[in-house]
Amino acid sequence: MEEITAAANVAKGTFYQHFETKAEILLALIRRHESATVAEVERRLAEGFPPLALAQGLLRAMTHGFEKDRKMAPQAISVALAHPAKTGEPSMRMAFARAFAAAQQRGEIRDDVDASELALTLVGAMLPHIILWARKGKRGALLPAMERVWKVFLEGLAR
Repeated sequence: MEEITAAANVAKGTFYQHFETKAEILLALIRRHESATVAEVERRLAEGFPPLALAQGLLRAMTHGFEKDRKMAPQAISVALAHPAKTGEPSMRMAFARAFAAAQQRGEIRDDVDASELALTLVGAMLPHIILWARKGKRGALLPAMERVWKVFLEGLAR
């Protein structure tokens, strides 16, 4: 709290007028990050960046973020699940969905499933791996797990 209030140049009492709990602070940080992520995805897509490479990079960036602060992973997931983004609000799901919609338009992935549903499926497959890793996993073990999730997601279960 001292670091946040010092960086914001406000007293703790003033800070707590805006946030009653640490969960509210975490949720605000999550929403800020998600907004920036969606904006970055849209910017890169507009520049012609390959959408599937962008989505995979997003997955890797999320993984590195969790690896950087392992204790924060379960808390961030818990807060995000308790307070899901409303329809149309920036979220990690929206960021993935934008990339998948672009990949569908380019004919790179199936288009018989809505891009938002594809994003939900990917995020849903990622969450248990992140939670298990945060509880028992070794440093550096999350990225290989997320890469396997990505591969199964893209290639399916068929041999």
